[in-house]
Amino acid sequence: PIKSTKKKSLPIPNFFDENKWVASSPETYPKCHSPISEQDIAYTLVSQGTEGRLQTLQHTCERWKGNISLAVYTNKTEDAIIDYLVQDMKCDKKQLTVTCVPPFDELKGKDEF
Repeated sequence: PIKSTKKKSLPIPNFFDENKWVASSPETYPKCHSPISEQDIAYTLVSQGTEGRLQTLQHTCERWKGNISLAVYTNKTEDAIIDYLVQDMKCDKKQLTVTCVPPFDELKGKDEF
């Protein structure tokens, strides 16, 4: 006879098994921490594109004061792209996170692709 290799499935936990909060009063519901304020919320602008489109960021950097995270398809280094954005596009270096991704043609035949 062939033995089954199927493992016994475990029950999915149900947090309402005890009817702890169901049909109970709001006073027994789990409590949230103090509400967050507008000042506690931060947004990050995320974008991707080619090196040739970086000049479009000048207006964004003038207006957006939050963090900016960019993925740039280029052969250049992150430092070179950041230097360009700071010097030529007047972006604030503290708000930038840049990841450079080599163009697809350069990845062909490499192990990491």
